[in-house]
Amino acid sequence: MKLDVEALRYLSKDDFRVLTAVEMGMRNHEIVPAELIDRIASLKHGGTYKVLKNLLKHKLLHHDSSKYDGFRLTYLGYDFLAIKTLVNRGVISSVGRKLGTGKESDIYEVASEDGTVLAMKLHRLGRVSFRAVKTKRDYLRHRSSYNWLYLSRLAALKEFAFMKALEEHEFPVPKAVDCNRHCVIMSLVQGYPLVQVKELQNPETIFETVLGVIVRLAEHGLIHCDFNEFNIMIDDDEKVTVIDFPQMVSVSHRNAQMYFDRDVECIFKFFQKRFNLTFQVNTDDNEDSDADTDETGWPSFSSISKSSGFLDKELAASGFSRKDQEDIEKFIEEDTDDTDSGREETEDKQFVESMEANVKGLSSFHLEEQEEQTSNSDEDGVEVKQRSCKAGQDNGPEIEDDSDKEEDNESAIENDAELNKSLNKQRKRAVAAARGGRRSYASRNSYKDKGGKSSQSSRIQKQMCSWFKLKQIHAFSIRHGISVTNSDMGKHLIYTSVSLSVPMNYAHNIFTQIQSPNVFTWNTMIRGYAESENPKPAIELYHHMQLKPDTHTYPFLLKAVSKVVDVKVGEKIHSLVAKNGFESLLFVQNSLLHMYAACGQFENAYKVFELMPEKDIVAWNSVINGFALNGKPNEVLTLYKRMSSEGVEPDGFTMVSLLSACADLATLALGRRAHVYMVKVGLNKNLHANNALLDLYAKCGTISEARNIFDEIGIERNVVSWTSLIVGLAVNGFGEEALEHFKDMEREGLDMPLQPNAVVWRTLLGACTIHGHLGLGAFARARLVQLEPKDSGDYVLFSNLYASEQRWSDVHEVRRTMLSEGVRKTPGYSLVELGNHVHEFVMGDRTHPQNEAIYKMLVEIAKKLKLAGYVPHTENVLADIEEEEKESALFYHSEKIAIAFMLINTIPGTPIRIIKNLRVCTDCHFAIKLISKVFERYVVVRDCSRFHHFRDGSCSCRDYW
Repeated sequence: MKLDVEALRYLSKDDFRVLTAVEMGMRNHEIVPAELIDRIASLKHGGTYKVLKNLLKHKLLHHDSSKYDGFRLTYLGYDFLAIKTLVNRGVISSVGRKLGTGKESDIYEVASEDGTVLAMKLHRLGRVSFRAVKTKRDYLRHRSSYNWLYLSRLAALKEFAFMKALEEHEFPVPKAVDCNRHCVIMSLVQGYPLVQVKELQNPETIFETVLGVIVRLAEHGLIHCDFNEFNIMIDDDEKVTVIDFPQMVSVSHRNAQMYFDRDVECIFKFFQKRFNLTFQVNTDDNEDSDADTDETGWPSFSSISKSSGFLDKELAASGFSRKDQEDIEKFIEEDTDDTDSGREETEDKQFVESMEANVKGLSSFHLEEQEEQTSNSDEDGVEVKQRSCKAGQDNGPEIEDDSDKEEDNESAIENDAELNKSLNKQRKRAVAAARGGRRSYASRNSYKDKGGKSSQSSRIQKQMCSWFKLKQIHAFSIRHGISVTNSDMGKHLIYTSVSLSVPMNYAHNIFTQIQSPNVFTWNTMIRGYAESENPKPAIELYHHMQLKPDTHTYPFLLKAVSKVVDVKVGEKIHSLVAKNGFESLLFVQNSLLHMYAACGQFENAYKVFELMPEKDIVAWNSVINGFALNGKPNEVLTLYKRMSSEGVEPDGFTMVSLLSACADLATLALGRRAHVYMVKVGLNKNLHANNALLDLYAKCGTISEARNIFDEIGIERNVVSWTSLIVGLAVNGFGEEALEHFKDMEREGLDMPLQPNAVVWRTLLGACTIHGHLGLGAFARARLVQLEPKDSGDYVLFSNLYASEQRWSDVHEVRRTMLSEGVRKTPGYSLVELGNHVHEFVMGDRTHPQNEAIYKMLVEIAKKLKLAGYVPHTENVLADIEEEEKESALFYHSEKIAIAFMLINTIPGTPIRIIKNLRVCTDCHFAIKLISKVFERYVVVRDCSRFHHFRDGSCSCRDYW
């Protein structure tokens, strides 16, 4: 969400009066009726309704008529109310650049009247991280009067109260300056987040200091709950400052020990990974703490001298009451429980089960033998992010939502505290031993089989790195008496062969000999076929599956359906998914979304997307790519804007879809902004994104920038890179350079065998139309019928060829053939980009708001072109139209209207870029050449065949298109 404070200058007292009226109305109404707003604001002469229109224009209010007609504040409107109040108080006088964006807040740089630079934090609960929670459970105990703005205000009030209290007790926190609504003003920390720091002069000292803060907080009765590298600031002198406090809880909280251990674990993990510390740290040596440590060197929560309620009076004095505390804690706790138990429940249970198995005495290879299968519900190469240590993302599976279970668990722990402590220590040692050199947690798209645990199978997983070694081990096992029907051995042979992309006949032969294969083996076979060049057997295998499918069967199966593009089978599988209760799983939803998009059913894909309560980056990429693949670039741009507004960070796959949409619409300005973003976040090293960027610049006619991208890719260039540049050069009129690059590509050993495609034959047909070669044109037309029989543009070209020879009966015959074949002529339109908007024009268009000015400019263009020697080319217009009507029809073609629009809305000398969905006609081509000379404009037109660069009265195509 962009905070444009410039609009503040244009808002009157009446505007703020109405905004305040809406805010007051929202205390009792989710949507405030206009009549109530009018009564509260009490403006004269119906002024409220005029103001409402203005506020809607600036997006400070949202109009909602779903239940009844009314309005509600947007976060931007709430921002303006808070900022206006703080300005009136004299706390701040200006708002500067954005410093950062999080799931729950935005941080801006602000300044006071004396020039002091401060930080402004705007809380935005409900933007991204908590939306799914609100739909899944009633964490507000059925209180309908709560809303996101109110909860954001509570979060801000709580953070301000904690900062104030902690500052007074000399904790390293920013200075709390003021608070209003959901906005907190604090001192600006001149440092860097610890996550961005690569080196420290004294990492051990910083580690001890940070750990000491956690212990001191507990001693004062508080636990941070989000204490990690993202919320610790380090300045140039290596001074530590802690930030972000809305989620803090008391040490008397029922899950206090878990939150405390999680904070400590985050710090240990980060310093071990980033600074290679060995953790021989004893917090007993910390002069500020009396806490003991366990055998791993971690501070022990049970041994800390805690003062529960120590800061209650200070918090109450700061304006944060006990009732407010209860309300916001209910909100945060329920969110934490939901995001942990709902999103990560499966893999946490698997992880804990395997750890407990180690504690009970299983051999050391037990965990190593747990094989993972990625569900591949997303596109190949999409990396599923592991869980971070941030609050609400790492709760253990031992936390239950059922309050009765929690009470039972707490009672059991109290009755057997010593045993529980001992088991916890054993578990930590088992975890530390088992995780050496491995990932900390399984990703949520991983699949662990709980089958046999033979040492021979474990050895297979460690030793095999090629198919040759696999066959050697297979032969060795047979020679030493392991039966070919052994399900345990066969399971691992099949899994490894699929992982090595071995031809599936090998896995199939093993599979047919296994007695009673388990569901893991069935899933592996389905996955292998789904990832092979012939995915159909995956569907057949599923129909013969003798066991009940599990959560990982359907993602593999749906991937196979996506590759065979059989939407009917996909719909049947979708119904089975719902019937078996797997439709709510995120990776199954992503697979369904991708399947519908790959099958061209982008409407169904979008329906699946909208029904998803939790949307990860894979879901966003799948739906965006689905629209891009199905020729819906406008929808791609709309979804990208929505994605950005909801705080979801795009990745390389997102940028490929976005750049493809920009290329289709020739929105060069948006494409350049995407390029800047790629450089900013480091995606300019992504080959796929760079190839899409190269294609964008080529399709927008800026071939010099396409060359630059090609050069920047360097030695990583692949056939796609070369092809994009060569085709871009060719269609932009640089044929000789395209041939030179083609020779260079061949010299580098890259082969690109080409057969004349429809574009080549269409270009030849167009040239025949210009030069009147009827015989050669008929031959080109015959080849086009074979390649693209339903293309209406080819019929038009052939009709024009007959028209140029005055063969009107043949013209009508071509039109009759079009009707009999069910081919409809595509209506012509032209697109231009201006001010972040794409404007569309059709022939004789009079619907544009600037219609009168546009046609006035068309008259001026006609006068100047006639003085420059323009004569309309009416040869291709049907004979039953009078000559004057022909000339009038030609001059109101969509590209001429688009040029007139750009001439009146851009300063002299500004380049004009147009997309035409059909081939540019001869008359428009000639007219635009003269326009480029008379009006001294560089005009680029991209039609369905090529680019036309008009400059100084000539075109790059040299009149061949």
